[in-house]
Amino acid sequence: MNKKIAIDIDDTLLDTQSIFCDVFENFFNRELDYNSCKSITGKFLDSGLVNKDETNLVIKSEEYLNKMFSMPVFPGVYESIHDLMKEGVEVVYVSSRDNLTNFELRTKTIKWLRDNNLYFNNEIEFTRKKGTYLKGKKIPLLIDDAPIFAEQAKNYNIVTIMPIKPWNKNYTSEYVHKVLAWEDIPSLVYENLGMK
Repeated sequence: MNKKIAIDIDDTLLDTQSIFCDVFENFFNRELDYNSCKSITGKFLDSGLVNKDETNLVIKSEEYLNKMFSMPVFPGVYESIHDLMKEGVEVVYVSSRDNLTNFELRTKTIKWLRDNNLYFNNEIEFTRKKGTYLKGKKIPLLIDDAPIFAEQAKNYNIVTIMPIKPWNKNYTSEYVHKVLAWEDIPSLVYENLGMK
């Protein structure tokens, strides 16, 4: 079996929803509760809690981008990804980020990954069609927080490991393994790739 996995970035590696809430509150003087996001995409816009203009203003703001690109990774991310790579697992990053131009997005994202010691010339793909991308690259496993992308992966019989978040806690699928912490992920990766 292919030892390649795809890992989402936002809300899988770092907490961008909290950043969104903070910046939204600064801009609009209106509280936005992290736990109120119930959308299958994991986005407040799709939950109907904010509108498109508000969302665009926030995610393209200097404040949001500065916070996003200075945010550390979740506990256990660094150790888990390095453990996987030591065992020969190839890591590809796949993100639905679209709030910057492609070149600027790629450059800043790679810098952030490097700053967190997670980038070693890994492939990075920016797409909202993650299932199609995974199928085309023959990647058998996705780590992602958003049910919409788990559904896309499932369409191609691809398993998703899903860190539990408010927007996915009620989502179930035979193709999804939920985890509470990043430390739980390597053993599931090895099991799903037939390594251990």
